[in-house]
Amino acid sequence: MEGGSKTDGRDVLLLIFVHGFKGGNKTFGRFHANLYSQIKAQNKDKKVVVKKYPKFSTVGALGDAVANFRNWLQAWVNKHGADCPRLDIILAGHSMGGLVIVDAVLSMHDEGDPLLNNVRGILAFDSPYVGLNRYSFFYGLDSLVRNLHIRATLKGWVRRARRISRGVLLCSAALVLIAAVLMNDTTGESGAISSSLSTLSRLLGEKLNPRIACNYITALISSLIKYCLLKFKSNLWIILAIGLILAAVAICIFRSIILETIRSHYAFIECLFWGDRLHKRCSRLTRLQSMPSARLGAVNFYTKVPTTTLPEGRNTFCELPASCFSEDADMDAQDEDTYTMVWRPVSIRDAQMTIAAHVGMFKPETNYEYFVMLSRATEYVSSWIATREDLEYV
Repeated sequence: MEGGSKTDGRDVLLLIFVHGFKGGNKTFGRFHANLYSQIKAQNKDKKVVVKKYPKFSTVGALGDAVANFRNWLQAWVNKHGADCPRLDIILAGHSMGGLVIVDAVLSMHDEGDPLLNNVRGILAFDSPYVGLNRYSFFYGLDSLVRNLHIRATLKGWVRRARRISRGVLLCSAALVLIAAVLMNDTTGESGAISSSLSTLSRLLGEKLNPRIACNYITALISSLIKYCLLKFKSNLWIILAIGLILAAVAICIFRSIILETIRSHYAFIECLFWGDRLHKRCSRLTRLQSMPSARLGAVNFYTKVPTTTLPEGRNTFCELPASCFSEDADMDAQDEDTYTMVWRPVSIRDAQMTIAAHVGMFKPETNYEYFVMLSRATEYVSSWIATREDLEYV
């Protein structure tokens, strides 16, 4: 795939891929490379550049991810696209990545960013613009509840374990505080312990970065273990007791860190549970595409599992516009009342669950329509960049 800053005086087509929730550099498999080959074969006079947006943390507000993406895109254009006669940009996103790129386009329009005039199209892959399929969502919850019901026979043991753990944690907290007071010299292992405790106490008073906090907690526990081995190496029982106490302390601290991480991740996807906000995003995109001077295409390839596995209406990862349930569902589906985005189905025949279809859509071995999807994506991109007048609509 072509890259670099030199355009050789040629027009540039930039394709950018953005992963979704908990995704990464391997989300798209070889799809981006295959799409590059197909488009390059049809546009030999252009310099085609494919970039994967670097892996980002899907935590915090979605707006922060959008702002970071826009800054990254602008920096790339300033560095590599300033000297090219014409720059066309195609934004592709999987899952929540599709929402990131649409919000980026809408924010460009709101702020009058001239870069929007270079964006030719949006390629979305199973992006929940209308929301998550509520049937699949609750089916997953039902499976979870049934699994929990099986484990309910252990409820008595769990209650006993809770009582014991409370006592252990109280003792652990007291012993750690005592250790912090007693081990106050600045040399040897006890000095390392004091330093770790001091740093950890500062971290606990702030909003924790889970990765940094885990590193400090690990260092603290390691130092305590080494100290105990030196001081109590002749008494195995003392070492064992202290080890259990340290384990209980670690569980207590990591529990709060895990809960904070979950809350941060939820903040990233909470927009999926607000139907009015989802509708507003789609409506704003429709208005933007409907402007007389607009030259912006948009398509969403959504996955389906066979109706023999899940009934119609429950066999997709995404909630769908009403028009997708029409008799001719294989045709370009558009919601005349709300959306101008095209919705195209991709059938994942061997998938048993919608989430499996969702994460496997870029694998030819699981998605038998992979090359059909690739061909259609190529057709859309080619049509979006085929004729482009130098019109501004920001």
